[in-house]
Amino acid sequence: MHTSGWFHGKKLKLITMAAVFAALVAVCVLLYFVMFADRKDKGITRAEAAKLIAGACVTDDEMAAFNTYDAASGWYTGYVQYAVNNGYISNDNPNGYVTEKDFKRFAAKCGSDAEAVGISLTGKDNAVIKKNDFVNAYIRLLKYMPNGNSVTSITTTVVGTPSNVGNASEWQAYTDDGIMHFAGIALDYAIDRSATLIVRGKEILCVQKTEDKTTLRNAWVIYGNGNTLSVFVGGVKREYKVSKLSQNIDNVMADINLEQGRVTAVNTKTDTISGKVLSADKDYIEIEGYGKVPLDDRYRIYRTYGELSLKDYGALIVGYDLSNFIVADGKICGAAITKPLNADNVRVLLKTDNFASLYHARAELTCSSAFTIVYGSREDSSERHEAGDIINADASSVYLTNGRMKVVPDNGGKVILKSVSRAYGNPEYDGTIEISSEEGGLVIINEVPIEQYLKRVVPSEMPVSYGTEALKVQAVCARSYVYRELDNNNYVSLGAHLDDSTLYQVYNNVTDSAASNEAIEQTEGEILTYNDEPVQTYYYSTSCGVTTDVSLWGSEPDDYPYFVSQAVGSEPVNMDLTVEDNFRAFIKNTKYKDYDRRSELYRWELNVTAKELSDSFNSKLAGRIAAYPDKILVRSDSGDYIKKSISTVGTINNITVEKRVAGGAVVSVIVAGSNATVRISGENNIRYMFGVADVPLVTAEGNFRNMSNLPSAFCIFEPADNGAGFKITGGGYGHGIGMSQNAVYMMVNSAMSYSDVLEFFYPGTKLKTAE
Repeated sequence: MHTSGWFHGKKLKLITMAAVFAALVAVCVLLYFVMFADRKDKGITRAEAAKLIAGACVTDDEMAAFNTYDAASGWYTGYVQYAVNNGYISNDNPNGYVTEKDFKRFAAKCGSDAEAVGISLTGKDNAVIKKNDFVNAYIRLLKYMPNGNSVTSITTTVVGTPSNVGNASEWQAYTDDGIMHFAGIALDYAIDRSATLIVRGKEILCVQKTEDKTTLRNAWVIYGNGNTLSVFVGGVKREYKVSKLSQNIDNVMADINLEQGRVTAVNTKTDTISGKVLSADKDYIEIEGYGKVPLDDRYRIYRTYGELSLKDYGALIVGYDLSNFIVADGKICGAAITKPLNADNVRVLLKTDNFASLYHARAELTCSSAFTIVYGSREDSSERHEAGDIINADASSVYLTNGRMKVVPDNGGKVILKSVSRAYGNPEYDGTIEISSEEGGLVIINEVPIEQYLKRVVPSEMPVSYGTEALKVQAVCARSYVYRELDNNNYVSLGAHLDDSTLYQVYNNVTDSAASNEAIEQTEGEILTYNDEPVQTYYYSTSCGVTTDVSLWGSEPDDYPYFVSQAVGSEPVNMDLTVEDNFRAFIKNTKYKDYDRRSELYRWELNVTAKELSDSFNSKLAGRIAAYPDKILVRSDSGDYIKKSISTVGTINNITVEKRVAGGAVVSVIVAGSNATVRISGENNIRYMFGVADVPLVTAEGNFRNMSNLPSAFCIFEPADNGAGFKITGGGYGHGIGMSQNAVYMMVNSAMSYSDVLEFFYPGTKLKTAE
């Protein structure tokens, strides 16, 4: 580590040989004129124009479908058909150039004309519009196109296409901004040049312009010696010929200047800092001992152990010191991840009372032992306190004026958080407590050894009365879940891996117990893996007798083969539960030999009047549309479902299930009201919108329970028996993916071992001791 100041870069001299260089320049000039000097603006084809137009109009799914074309029909087929069918162009000849007649039609469709977008027309319908003029006009017209705000312009360096990258897929481009797709676009001429691209996400719609000079910012130099420079950039290895380097270099970050594809300068960056990552976002990384260090606008992350690879933002794991950070001009230019994660601790974000919020107005705490408070970005300030001393902090506290504060108990001590209440009172925590002041309030994080963390998770998630064997199942699932969440980085900007609520795993809502501790100790370090990777072991309270797969959440089941839809019992369900009549018959049958059949919410029923359901539904509607505008759509006069803000559907007259996924869970419902009709998509939205907090549902045991959400999306909708409202009949409690906790109790009592149960719910996985 260099501590005397942050490095500003070192330029390596390129030793020239005059005669050789002159010859090379001559060759380059000749090639330039052959390849580029005659690239006159002859116009833009209708295929190219159609791709631009469709890119600003269609949905993401339609865009993806256009790129799965039949090779025989051509990459442009879907784009051209869309542009013609929707009146943007009149001619479906993809190879013909866009004419003034075409352009006037396009502009008129957008409610504009040529003069308004700065194009001078000759008045001849067959005159060809120059490509540059069309593109400039297109940019001005984006605001009038349905998804024009999804189209942007970026300037990047193209470093590879299938022409120079052997394993590149068809139409795959490697750029300084990541891997992109360029169906139908001429791109080879732009390699190693600065290119201004019009893009929709990772799809290149058009090359607007190129320039001969460019800089590969923060590239990784694998080695440089003699006349060869081997560089890892944009996710691929490239070799460049250079005039003789003044010295050999290897495994270093550098800015590399190119002109007409030739290296003209190499500016290495060798100064580094390191330390535990405490938090990170798009503007900074907070490093223990350094505080929040700003990021260069071309910040890059490379994994340098094993096979060299370019990683994304999520590769940085908070709470661990795995990287060297390369710095220049007071900013982090990149990170070199030099070693794999060997997990031992987890960082848990602690919520307020009733797990209501991430942000606390204040923090009051003490410790069961003597303790130290460390604060300040360089940890140069500390205080010693005796056991029982009360510490208060809020946003104005001196402890938080220069970074975060950390509370460190002496060995064996616990931090007691007196400003928070849990089921057993004020919670106490092993490990350390960190507090930072964020925009929303104070954020409190408990960093704790994973095995200690589990001692407050397992009894919070499963009744200890279920016994050691069942608790062993829960322990492995909870541990596996943690290892997976370490990589997910959902709370990286706040400095945590997960929180302590049902959104992740309930932590420290009850005290530890002898039975759960024994289960944790007997499975110490064991996790479930698939292809040697930890499995994110989803679980829930109760099944309705079947499970579902990740299609419930819109994911591809083939990507998660260990989540399957199957019967949770000793006999199969031999019918397709995505069919409405089949699921209706299934959910009304309580005679299956299901492991969950004795659970209270194995079956449930909600009887509600039309007014009660409508009032509850309408009270939630506007807020839910604002939160999920793509998931709650309103039927237009033409019959299409569109994004629209409304606050009521009036009185609900009818509820129709539009789609069920594997196992029968509902993912799309049409609700027809007296004032409007809406389509509700998504398991969580359906459970939320049809829950009626003031009307109790009847459980399988005949008990009454008030629940603000439906217990699950495994349900049917029918008119009430008295014809005055609706009856919602369902089964299970939770999402239904993975393991049913209540089923585990019955399974271990029927002589199944914890490993048998895990294999049943997560087929194809393997038990492994975490490294």
